[in-house]
Amino acid sequence: MKLIRHTISRFSLLLIPFVVLGIILTYQVFSFIAYKEIDEFLQHEKDRILAWYEIHNNVPDVNSIVRVYPIDAPFTPFYADTLLLETGDMEMAPYRELHFSLTYQNEHLGVVLRHLLLGTEDFLKGAAMLMGTVTALMILLVFVGIRIVTRSVWQPFFYTIGKIQNFRSDHPPEILPQQQVYEFNLLNEAVNQMKQKMWMDYSRTKSFNENAAHELQTKLALIKT
Repeated sequence: MKLIRHTISRFSLLLIPFVVLGIILTYQVFSFIAYKEIDEFLQHEKDRILAWYEIHNNVPDVNSIVRVYPIDAPFTPFYADTLLLETGDMEMAPYRELHFSLTYQNEHLGVVLRHLLLGTEDFLKGAAMLMGTVTALMILLVFVGIRIVTRSVWQPFFYTIGKIQNFRSDHPPEILPQQQVYEFNLLNEAVNQMKQKMWMDYSRTKSFNENAAHELQTKLALIKT
């Protein structure tokens, strides 16, 4: 397996906890945004109803109003979540409600506004789709980026490998140039030291063999004489 494929495969494994955490965070963000938008919508509806009530002294016909009932005293507005059965698919659907009170003279009314929420399953599906798309694009970007960058960044490495493969101990070693990348420069320094040592060992061995052969020939010549 080539280094680039091995790097990408390991990088993909490291993305698994990132994807899980991203889905959780995205779900939280989606929930926060949905609640905020719905709460703002219900608040605007409440302000419109209050303004209408002050002028006309009756509750307007608004689709978001689901209940109007008499109360003894006004209360502080509050939000609430509830589940209601949807008769179409016979499933429980989440709703967001805003409860507030209206007062005219001595009459007090309680009003309930309601708006449909996205379900937990919908939030999770959206978060999973978003994180899956982002992760796939990230892996693709890393793969293409590494493929493009490798050709230029790793060129000194393959140059050094080629010099090592063509090295012959009976030839003076070629000094590899310094590189801007620290790791490649460290590799070239180690290779230069190794080649220099091999050349010196070869030179000493060659000199010893030549001297030994000369001495041996001298002894053989004396013996022949």
